[in-house]
Parts: sequence; structure tokens; C-alpha cells
Amino acid sequence: MTNDSVFFEGTRLKVYSVNTVVIGAGAAGLNAALTLFDKGQKDIVILTDFLEESTTFQSAAPEQLYGKLALWKGTADSPLRMAKALTAVGSMDGDMALTAAASSQRSFQRLAEMGVDFPVNQWGEYPAKDPEKRCSSAGPQTARKIQEALMKQVREKDIQLFEGYQVVRIFTDEQGENVIGLLALNRSGIREGYQRYALFNCTNVVAAAGAPAGLFSRQAYPARHGSLLGMALEAGVRAVNLTDWQFGLCGKELPILITGPLLAAEPRLISVDSAAKEFLKIYIPDPVSRKEALKRRSESWGFEVKKVRAGGSALIDLAVWEEQRQGLKVYLDFTHNSEMDEGETETKEGSPFERFKRMAPELYEYVKEEGWDPSRELLQIQEVPAHMRGGLLVNTDWETSLGHFFAVGEIAGNQAGIADGSSLNETQVGSSRAAARIAEVYGEEPGSVERFIRQIRDALHQRLEMTEVFQNRVHRAALSGNRPSLRSLLRQLGDEMEENLGLLRCADRLESVMAQASDRLPRILDQYSPSSLSDLSLYFQIYDLCLCQLTILSAMADYIRFGGRSRGSFMIYDSEGTKPEASFPDKYRFRLADAGMNGRLQEITYQEAEGSCQIHWRPIRPIPEEDA
Repeated sequence: MTNDSVFFEGTRLKVYSVNTVVIGAGAAGLNAALTLFDKGQKDIVILTDFLEESTTFQSAAPEQLYGKLALWKGTADSPLRMAKALTAVGSMDGDMALTAAASSQRSFQRLAEMGVDFPVNQWGEYPAKDPEKRCSSAGPQTARKIQEALMKQVREKDIQLFEGYQVVRIFTDEQGENVIGLLALNRSGIREGYQRYALFNCTNVVAAAGAPAGLFSRQAYPARHGSLLGMALEAGVRAVNLTDWQFGLCGKELPILITGPLLAAEPRLISVDSAAKEFLKIYIPDPVSRKEALKRRSESWGFEVKKVRAGGSALIDLAVWEEQRQGLKVYLDFTHNSEMDEGETETKEGSPFERFKRMAPELYEYVKEEGWDPSRELLQIQEVPAHMRGGLLVNTDWETSLGHFFAVGEIAGNQAGIADGSSLNETQVGSSRAAARIAEVYGEEPGSVERFIRQIRDALHQRLEMTEVFQNRVHRAALSGNRPSLRSLLRQLGDEMEENLGLLRCADRLESVMAQASDRLPRILDQYSPSSLSDLSLYFQIYDLCLCQLTILSAMADYIRFGGRSRGSFMIYDSEGTKPEASFPDKYRFRLADAGMNGRLQEITYQEAEGSCQIHWRPIRPIPEEDA
């Protein structure tokens, strides 16, 4: 990497020239950098906004799973069988699924060799509890252990890491065909004009920044975790399946998925207003169905609309969603057994806490270390978006529609999370494939700084102009204080998304919300005021989120126009549909998407000049049958 500086419109800017910039320091980004290094491409830099705020580092589950080909006796697994499991929902390209399956063992073994302590027996087999014997776990924090193992290697190899840098513009060549660089905000230098921004003149970019935290008012993502999705959409990168998010139960203060022993121990689920109530009895009156739904929910990690019928696991999610939409707080209570229904006899042994501790001693120790004592404290839970299923469209090298721009991990729209453990596998396979492509084909040095500045002149001017307007608004806000704050806009965005793109969606409201989002995007600072210069980072985060919101709303409205109904992890209100249970309000009437929606993908491109989206549908590519 070389370091220069230039003066542009009176501002001095540092310019770093490097072969590859990796954005994000989670499991996907770190593995991309390490694989590049190991393959001989050492001209790398990693940018991250907050080093320990990645989804990988913060996430936990009763038993986080890494999905791979089975490494256990008595199985007859193959890449084809695993690919079929990945494509079962009908919204993932077959060649992508086959690539993820075929490369899974190699990526998994690499992590094991780095020291991630997946259980293994004396013969080298990896035990698994799922029926296909594919999923291994290193405990509640498998993802964090993976990130820590990768980070140790990154530090040992002295790969350069820029912490506190937020990407605020992606630059393309004159034709818009290839990425050529980035503009990054240096958080620690916001108040100093000459330190505020850094330019990166590069041949390749690997985007590993995850999903956009802050897009929903309730979320599983780390609060300060930023994304790159909006910036990529602005640069014209094509996206796919943006309507699809995985919703699930998560702890509010303790970031853990609520599944497995946390539900199998049969704690009370209570909501609180003036008093506590066991609300499941309201929505699922039959005690047999209620117990069956809770059992099934303990065996799944997310909401699936096809499982909302009597005794289905999704009834639990819907009940929690409705309670929180009424403004109530929902808790797990392990200190008391549920109140018995009339005619029911006591058959449970001990309290929920005692059952939980007996079922999962390792998980019990983990939650105690994280500050929650289930023997005496309630745990507040929420139904939230826990995983972005859609994202940027990639090919089998995880390269996007913008040349030399790769998307790996959750930001890649590769439907990670459909099969157990597939999301962790995706972080490693995708980043390894991207790094191999770069090392083998895209190894050239970036162009000269002079040529780079000529190519980005208009786009760079636009960002510096946005910054000047922002500074003026800071001064005006100090004098007037009339407009609502940027932070209030962040809350408003989250509420709008939860109301319209949450677990339950209504077609009638989408068009008006979309029109409002379109009107707001270019006029954020006309309507909302920053409180200080340090809000510049927040402003660009909100700008990114507003781009995401407009594009996702456009995708959802088009999905409904295309004839789409409830599918995957969301419900669409349908006045002619049926309710999950008679006790649910009428707004939960729905009909499942017909078979014609399966096997088709929605691709979407944001067009910056028009401020609108171009959308088309295509059939999924089948799993390849021919030999290469």
C-alpha cells in the first residue's frame, strides 16, 4: 500500500493506493483478508467502523451451528444432497448452493485447524445432532470463536487494519462497470477537515459489512453496527430478494437467540402492562396445541409462515409479535411454572430454571457470565429481524454486478440461513472464493492517483458538498432548534420498517410509505437537524438506511404487484385469507404464496439519477448436473 495526499476543492485528502480493500472485520471479512494473504496477495487493508461490533462477534445462540457436508459414519451425504437442502425454499440459485455445499468441508476444516474447538472424536469424526449430521457447534458463541481465531491470524500476519473508518461512497469508473475506490469517514478526525476523510484507490473491494443495523426499531444486530448495503445500491450494484428477512426471538439485553433449551425448559412467557399475564393462553387457548407449539418452537430458530397452523412453532412468534405491537414488554420467566388450566394435573419436575440447568449446563454458565441469572431474574425477549436473507446479487466467485466488487457474508444475497448452519458456512466459503478470484485474476495494482481523482471528481464533489450542507445545518440548528433531530429520524425509520416490513405486512400502506421515503431521501437535512459535528457519522448512516428503506419498500411493493402472498419469514394481510387461530385479530388473515412464486428471483437495481428502482424477475438457475 502506498500513501499520498491531494488537495481537492480546498480540502487536503489522504489517498491510499492498494490492491484490495476489505470492508468489515467479522468472520467473512477476516477470512477474505487471510485467504488473500495466504494466496500471495499481501497488498490488503481492512476497514471497520467498530472492531467488536460485528454481528459475528456479538451473536449467540443456545447452540450456534456451522453447516457443512456430514463428517460422520453412517451418512451418505454429498454436495448435491446439501445443495438440494439449501434450495428447498425455491429462492436460491442452484449453482450457488452447489458451490456453498462443495466447499463447506474445506472451509470448516480450516477453522478447526486454527483452533476453533468443534467437538471431534478419536477417529476425526465431527458429531452432529441434526438428522443429516451436517451441523457442528462449538457452543453458544461459535461465531465469536471463529472471529477470534481469524483475528489472531490477521494480527500474526500483520495485515493492516483501519479501525473507526466508515465507508460513505463507492466510486466506479466512467462506464459504471468496475469499482475503482472508496471514500471513508475517519470517525476520530471528524472535527478536523484535513483528517476527516480518506480516499482508497484500489483494484478490488470485498464488502463484508453485514446487514444494515438500525433499519428496524427492534433488532438483533449490534446497535452501532453499520452496513454498506445502501452505499452499494447507490453505486448501482444489483440486489436480490430484498423482501426476505429471517425473524426470530432474541433477548433484548442479552444478545442470544431464544430457542432450544431456553424454550424446551417450558418457562412462562409473560407480558407486562399493569400486571403480568401469560399471554400464550389468549392466542392458543387449547393447552395441547400450546404445549406442542412451544415444543416445536424450541426445535426451530426462526419464524416460518407455513408453520402457523394449529400447534405450529410460528404461533409463538406471532403471539410475541402481537404483544409487542401493543406496546407490551415480553419476558421469559424461569422462576415459576405456568399456571395450570382447568382439569390439568401437575406432571412437571421442578421449576423451569431447574429443568434448564439440567438440560444445558454449558448454556447456563454462559448466560450467568453474561449477567443473567435465570434462577431469579426475568429475561426480556423480542421478535426481531435476526438475519437478512436477501442482499447483493453475487456469482459463484461472490462477485457482484459491479466488476471487482465482491460481497461476502450476510450482505451477499445468497439466501444464507435457509438450512441450519448455512449462514456461518456462507461467511467462509464466499470469502474464500472471492479471495481466490482476486489472487488468481485481479492482482494488478490500481491506477495512478491522478487518474483516480479525475475519474471520481463529480462523485467526490457531491460528498464534500453534502458535508458542507451538513456543517451549515449544525450552525443553524444551534440558532433555531426548530426541526426534529437526526436521532429522531433514526427512530422513525425503525418504526416505519417494523410497521410495514416486519413480520406482518399490509399492502395498502406500502405505496404511501414508499412515496414518503422517496421524498425524504434527498431532503434529509431540510427536515431534520444534527445536534453537533460529530453527528456526521450518524448522518451518513441514516443516508445509507434511507437508501435501503426505499429500495426494500420498492421490492416489497413489486412483489405484491407480481402476485406474491405470504411466504418464508413474513405474512401479508389478505382479507380473503384465514387466521392462524380464531383468537388472533383479523389483521392476521393470510394466504400462502402459490407454487408459481417458487423458483423465481426478484432482482432490483437502484438508479441514482432517477431516484427510483428497476426490477425484474427471472427463474432460478438449477443445480448444475454436467461435469465441468
